[in-house]
Amino acid sequence: MDERRPPSVSSELLENLGQATHGSSSSTPDSPTRVRGPSQNRFKFILIAIATVGIVLLLVSFSLINIDHPTKKQHGNPRGDDINKPQAVNYRTGPSETLRADAKEQDTELPVLLTFTNFVTLDIDNLTGLLLNIIHGLQQFFSSKQDTYYSQSLFFLSLAIHRIMPSTLKKLIMLDVDLKFEADIAQLFGHFDRFADTNIIGIAREMQPVYRHIFHAYRDENPGTRVGGPPPDGLTGFNSGVLLLNMERMRKSELYNAFLEHDVIHNLTIKYKFQGHLGDQDFFTLLSMEHEELFYILPCTWNRQLCQWWRDKGYEDVFDDYYSCTGKVNIFHGNCHTLIPS
Repeated sequence: MDERRPPSVSSELLENLGQATHGSSSSTPDSPTRVRGPSQNRFKFILIAIATVGIVLLLVSFSLINIDHPTKKQHGNPRGDDINKPQAVNYRTGPSETLRADAKEQDTELPVLLTFTNFVTLDIDNLTGLLLNIIHGLQQFFSSKQDTYYSQSLFFLSLAIHRIMPSTLKKLIMLDVDLKFEADIAQLFGHFDRFADTNIIGIAREMQPVYRHIFHAYRDENPGTRVGGPPPDGLTGFNSGVLLLNMERMRKSELYNAFLEHDVIHNLTIKYKFQGHLGDQDFFTLLSMEHEELFYILPCTWNRQLCQWWRDKGYEDVFDDYYSCTGKVNIFHGNCHTLIPS
């Protein structure tokens, strides 16, 4: 059986389907000419209809396991690529070039459904390597010290991922691994439609007084400031466990991209007396102090953080002002190793 075809689909069935959709194929020299009566034609039509439904379902399943870069054993290597080389930014919305080449070589057509699914493996070292200049320029402001957990490049990737992913990728959801979904991720994606014209990133508030603490020096000098204050009116700061990135707007925003420059963000850290330690969410938080219009506030139910580390660290009187979240939880976030409800 041809390895590109879904399992259990016979070649005869595919040929019948092809004749029904593309017209009759020329008969082979050894195939006898058969004359079908009306009842036979009706039977064939019913068979083809059933086969069509079956093949569509199988192709959907097949497309879900279609790997964008098949092994040499599966499909050959017509482009001469290094199969084992991580494909850092090789993203395509249609079928892979490998499948296209195989189809052309065998004079066959690609199943239409294959154009809707693509799986891409991204190598974190390759990706961050492409952003080293930006990441290294910002790490000193948003890491407590070198070689700590949040100093790793992974935690800065979201800041500038729009610069290395292809322009065909317009919207991106980035998620922490310590999450439990209680709702369809399609509903989360629907929040992109709620962005205001100025919003480029969707992100939920931090649900502990983390930034009340980090901004304490600025708050002491500026009584009544919104900086570090609790919701709904305070500039609470963010938690980046769930991120909605409008990549198209991030690419086009001169304002946002200006803050990826070392000197610009350095001036901001001086103004707010800020030294972070939580990677990308520190950057987004600091930027929101100046330009809150860039951010869509994702409801707390879509990033219901469970960590309560700060409850007994001197903020008992205000902790619940930050931690409170009403409504049905759509995503539980078990940050700081907190147990997620079963």
